[in-house]
Amino acid sequence: MTVIYKIPKYLLKVFAGFYHFFKLFLNLSKSLVSTFLVSYPKLRLVFLFFKMLLLLLLLLMFYLMVKYFEFNPNLEFKNTSSKIYDRNKILLSEISENNSVKRTPIKIQQVPSFCLDAITSAEDKSFWYNIGVDIKGLGRLFLTFLTGRNFGGGSTISQQLIKNSNDRVLKRDPSDKLTEIIQSIKLNSVLSKEEILELYLNNIYFGNLNYGLESAALDYFDKTTSELNELECAYLMGIPQSPGIYNPYANPELGKKRMQRVLKEMLEDGKVSEEQFNTLISQDLHFRLKKAEVRAPHFVDFVKNYLISKDRGNVFNDKKIYTKYNYELHRKVLEVLDKYFKKQLSINNASVIILNSQGEIETMIGSRNYFDNQINGKFNAVFGLRQPSLLYLTIIEKFVNDQKVDVTKKFNNREFEYLRSISIDGRLVQTVGIAKKKEQNSTDPMSLSEALTKHEPIPVTHFLKSGAFNKFMDWIFTKEIDKNVSKRCDVYLLFEGCEMSLFDLSKIFFFILSEKDIDEGVMIFGSNSYEISLQQIKVYSVDINSKDTFSIASNKKYLVCVWSGNTDGSTFNKSNVNYAHEISEEILKVL
Repeated sequence: MTVIYKIPKYLLKVFAGFYHFFKLFLNLSKSLVSTFLVSYPKLRLVFLFFKMLLLLLLLLMFYLMVKYFEFNPNLEFKNTSSKIYDRNKILLSEISENNSVKRTPIKIQQVPSFCLDAITSAEDKSFWYNIGVDIKGLGRLFLTFLTGRNFGGGSTISQQLIKNSNDRVLKRDPSDKLTEIIQSIKLNSVLSKEEILELYLNNIYFGNLNYGLESAALDYFDKTTSELNELECAYLMGIPQSPGIYNPYANPELGKKRMQRVLKEMLEDGKVSEEQFNTLISQDLHFRLKKAEVRAPHFVDFVKNYLISKDRGNVFNDKKIYTKYNYELHRKVLEVLDKYFKKQLSINNASVIILNSQGEIETMIGSRNYFDNQINGKFNAVFGLRQPSLLYLTIIEKFVNDQKVDVTKKFNNREFEYLRSISIDGRLVQTVGIAKKKEQNSTDPMSLSEALTKHEPIPVTHFLKSGAFNKFMDWIFTKEIDKNVSKRCDVYLLFEGCEMSLFDLSKIFFFILSEKDIDEGVMIFGSNSYEISLQQIKVYSVDINSKDTFSIASNKKYLVCVWSGNTDGSTFNKSNVNYAHEISEEILKVL
């Protein structure tokens, strides 16, 4: 938060010194009145003269501070939010710091005149003609300031606006209050009353995380501000006095009593007639409170984290963020998962990511039920690290074909019995144990192409011996896929496998099918640079320990990546069933 006012510290100290001297003088005069001045009554005039002189000095200091006050009318508010939309401009979510703000700014022209009359009657009767502070209220404030007794304050709409733009709302010393008064006066000298009221109505708190009138109208009445009737205006404008009590989620009956008080104030101010007042009081007020719909929460969290990593300072600053997500497709996939898991009891969870032919994410579902704590539904399993087993061989096959690696040469186990270790980038990699263990029943020579088909470990050793491994790592990991995958996997990719996420696999297989590199920005926001026809593929994998199943399937327009299994990592009841394959087949039917 940038401080929006600046008064030289020495000037505040001088003013504070005068103030404390004046209070000391007042206290001294009181004690003297009861003792010394009783004997010398003429001296009272001397003390009175000094009182007036000191008061004039205080007023002069106040005038100088107002005159030379450095002021920036571009107020900044920390309670702001941004909205994330899908490709069809469907609102997915409103995001803010700690998800604690709902806010939709509007123009003053969209606010019904009855609402404007209600808020000024309820919060600042002299708003349209005061200088930023109410003279009567300021007088009471000065009495409080000088005597230490509470005579009541006089916070105008301008002062409330200044206070809400200041980080120090709860802990304020006299100098803070003084600067708020001065800034309110300056604010009214550079902005019109309409501009001040627009800022106020867009930033004042209305309860239930709603900052601003528009957000409150949508939340409590399912209406935009321009659609509010007179009774709804009166209710809403009564909330800011105590948002935690008067909002309809907290105590609607107390809120209605406050509404009646607002209407009474409007009657006393001549803004409604007696007949209109009686008519409104006799009417029923109806709320339209509804449970907030959580749309694509895993994708929203992904976008939010991505934006924060790029530009944390401006992520929540009233932005409209348009993505390439497809919420209608998201709902269809959720229906597929819901239907599937109603009949499938062997596993309890699944995650899905679907890319279109431009590499854009159209669906990201991290769990079948975001609100199911038993499966840790809020965790985005699209980013869960697992061993996708035989899917690696599909990647290797692509490399072999593209790089024209010799697949005709034949090998047998005896060639590896004396191969104790191989150095890759300075690391010693033990290979013989793996090769002998997995091919101990095989004696016939085998070519690389046969080994790939039968998922034998000969490709591992072949790659290491021929130097093709480094080429492979360069081919797949120097692309804009995931540098972290390269660090995580290294040579283990070709041995027992390494941990990858479904997100990693989606980018790798998109590259395999399209020859196009994609980064997270393109996946979220899209790119008009190309549109391709994807190669068709269907690859399935079941973890050797029956803990995870994967499916990578595509038609010409979409790449569908699915993981399924148990959240806690337990094994399936049926180890020979590829659940992810079954889910992906159902998803392909709705594409």
